[in-house]
Amino acid sequence: MMALNLAVLRKKLIGLSVLVAAFCVLWLTGIGAGLWRLRSTVDPVPLVFGVLGGLGLFIFGIQIMSDSLQKAAGARLRHILEMLTGGPIRGVLVGVGVTAIIQSSSATTVMLVGFVNAGLLSLVQAIGVVLGANIGTTVTAQLVAFKISKFALPAIAVGMAITMASRQRSRWRLWGQVMLGFGVLFYGLTTMVTALKPLQGSEQFKEFFIQFGATPLLGVIAGAMLTAVVQSSSATVGLVIALGTTGLIDFRTALPLMLGDNIGTTITALLSSIGTSRMAKRTALAHCFFNVLGVVWALSILPYFAKLVDFITAGDANSPAFIARHIANAHTMFNVLNTIIVLPFIKQLARLVTWILPDKTAAPRRTKVGDLLQEQFLKSPPVAIAQVKKAILHMLERASEMLGLVRKMLLQESTGLMPDVLKYEDELDRHQAEITEYISRVMHKGVSIDDSEVLTKMLHAVNDVENIGDELENTAVLLERLGTLGQSFSRPAKEDIIEMTDTVLAMAADSLNALKLESKQLTVAAIEKEIKIDKMKRLLRKRNRDRYVAFKRGESKTEEKLWGQVISNDIISNMEKIADHIVNVLEAFGLVDE
Repeated sequence: MMALNLAVLRKKLIGLSVLVAAFCVLWLTGIGAGLWRLRSTVDPVPLVFGVLGGLGLFIFGIQIMSDSLQKAAGARLRHILEMLTGGPIRGVLVGVGVTAIIQSSSATTVMLVGFVNAGLLSLVQAIGVVLGANIGTTVTAQLVAFKISKFALPAIAVGMAITMASRQRSRWRLWGQVMLGFGVLFYGLTTMVTALKPLQGSEQFKEFFIQFGATPLLGVIAGAMLTAVVQSSSATVGLVIALGTTGLIDFRTALPLMLGDNIGTTITALLSSIGTSRMAKRTALAHCFFNVLGVVWALSILPYFAKLVDFITAGDANSPAFIARHIANAHTMFNVLNTIIVLPFIKQLARLVTWILPDKTAAPRRTKVGDLLQEQFLKSPPVAIAQVKKAILHMLERASEMLGLVRKMLLQESTGLMPDVLKYEDELDRHQAEITEYISRVMHKGVSIDDSEVLTKMLHAVNDVENIGDELENTAVLLERLGTLGQSFSRPAKEDIIEMTDTVLAMAADSLNALKLESKQLTVAAIEKEIKIDKMKRLLRKRNRDRYVAFKRGESKTEEKLWGQVISNDIISNMEKIADHIVNVLEAFGLVDE
């Protein structure tokens, strides 16, 4: 069934790609034909490369700003999303704030999909955050509308100077990169405007773009397709502002292109949800639904919407001097109004997407580390770190199951469970390799100092969990050796080992719950058990020695064999080491006070 769904999805994506390519070819053909007719008055080469190069700089500037802001504030933003427990209104406010700070609704959406996939947010909360992200992303358009392009080169110079003068991964370096990205963004906009100026007197080009105003649906499709191709709604709005500033399009033509941009941006969310949980897919689908519904109502009242924007914005909407602010305000107003309209119906929207994507009736498949550590989460280091932590938790759960299996092997005094124990050990080894490689890839993305320290601790935690598997494998081998020698534990020795194993199991359970809930209270309970285990190690080894001596002296009738005593002591030591490794994991996750 899963394979069938993926095949259908793949066909749909291929079909969409073909449509996008065909539309772009037709659009570029129309532009190319216009340039060919104007070749005697306008040199098409600098114009085309000026627009494309400027657009590239604009996107690159946004990317530098977004990446640097995420690294500078990503961990804090992740904690804000993780602690989001309020209603939809709080979710909207969080979405606005987070996206306005990191300047990327796509990054917020990817982060959100990661948290929904991890079960940290409900669907209703996630929809609220995405509504807010739609508003937050309009901040870029508002910035672009300011007449501050003359500061582009100074911002690049100052930003580059700060970046080069700061040490690697320092906060000063990140803020220097933010300023650098800011300057590159505005320089890209200036480059596009300069390249388009020769077309200001061209009626042919104006007529080509006027069709988007005359047929708004065509403009919406063009805006959606362009955003789907460049994967940046801010870049589309920037290009529309550049066209408006040079007088090639009027405000009525710009509006449908801007509305289409809001549909195109949902494709990022849909793509980022592929291969994730049902809840994450529902979040992406809800994002698509309310953006499309918003465009539908906006198109139905487009003339009145244009008048409303013009009413609250100073200057003539069609004047090159004021059109940028009109476009930016229209972008913000559309998303604010759409949020106000949809907000009361978030629960109904959640039920609708749940009905479209119902829970699978089949038994849930065991979560694998590979499912958690997906390529898409590397786009946002905070999300990648959250997924790494969840993968380590899954790994620790498997180690705890392995401990229970070894206990069963001890009770039965049978080697029949040895193959299952070895399977667990092989699985933990694979998980260690997968998580270590993923952490390395996150590191190579260039993370902040704080995130780098967290990832280093996670590497230690992974090794500690794998070491737990090694200790358990060693314990199983010792039990197998005892059987091979034809010996067994005395009843008191066996009871001691079972008691210690049960204490370690209880400690592991407390630790898992402490890690899942980030509970200091449960951490204290786990640490208390670890202290008890340390004392038990000394006590039980002394008991072993005393029983053996008493048997040899004839003071006890309970038979104590030498190999039984040696192996019993080794298993007790293994259990104590396992408890130490669990404490190390708690410390790596920051739950143990230093």
